[in-house]
Amino acid sequence: MMLYNLSRDEFSKEPCVLALGFFDGVHRGHRQLLEAAICEARSLGVRSGVFTFADNKTSPYKSRARLGESDERLRLLAESGVDDIYLADFAEIADASPEEFVNETLQNKLLVRTAVCGFNFRFGKDAVGDADALRALMRRGGGDAIILPPVFFGERPISSSAIRTALEDGDIESANAMLGRIFSINFPVLHGKCLGRHLGAPTINQYFPEGFVLPAYGVYHCECLVDGILYPAVTNVGVRPTVSDAGAVSCETHIIGYRGWLYGKRIRVFFLRRIRNEMKFDSVDALRTQIMKDIDEVKRSYE
Repeated sequence: MMLYNLSRDEFSKEPCVLALGFFDGVHRGHRQLLEAAICEARSLGVRSGVFTFADNKTSPYKSRARLGESDERLRLLAESGVDDIYLADFAEIADASPEEFVNETLQNKLLVRTAVCGFNFRFGKDAVGDADALRALMRRGGGDAIILPPVFFGERPISSSAIRTALEDGDIESANAMLGRIFSINFPVLHGKCLGRHLGAPTINQYFPEGFVLPAYGVYHCECLVDGILYPAVTNVGVRPTVSDAGAVSCETHIIGYRGWLYGKRIRVFFLRRIRNEMKFDSVDALRTQIMKDIDEVKRSYE
């Protein structure tokens, strides 16, 4: 797989089939697009690829809480099996009309034979172009476009927005079903106040970067990947109302069965289900008792 930044990298010009989109979360609907692009490329005997933005900080998606970091998104796209990933700088194409984007970027610069997009795809300045416009413009230039219908979870179409809403509601099971994998974070472990250790349940402390989706405050059954080993875990997302007045959102995880120092390392935490709401207790002793109950509940899941 080859990764190209269109602003600075040289690349060999070969005919290709490209899936278009930002692919936040690389969910089940996105994977349908990627699979369709790969299949079409094979039938035409050309390379398959993805056209996306380098990040969401300057893209049309900058106001939306992201489902993963850029490196995670690129890793998942690469694992789909496409031959190439093309990263565009949104600022460089933001003012392009739909005709300019198709003619100059897709067909002249990237030699796209077929573009693959979702039913709700928008492009061009002020997002005035839609999927039907993409197909018409591609055909006018001698190419084509494949427009895919939504993939459903129950009665609702799968989308990054739907997954974001499920996470913010604490509905981890639905979010994972729409993602087609387990939602996870992979942030550095930072020094905390060691309150968990004093309560008999030492924790690792991680913080969500600005602009990252925040799961609903509460306690979660999770699993942590440490040195290639998957450990059961209990994670609290919230502001620790019993012991803190600061209001800063933290992610504290007690890794069951692990003893060791993880400060400075990136630890991946997989969210499996929400156990309960975050609560303020009358005393630290009451908090300690509830933490032990939470740990026992997770342990029973493995019996």
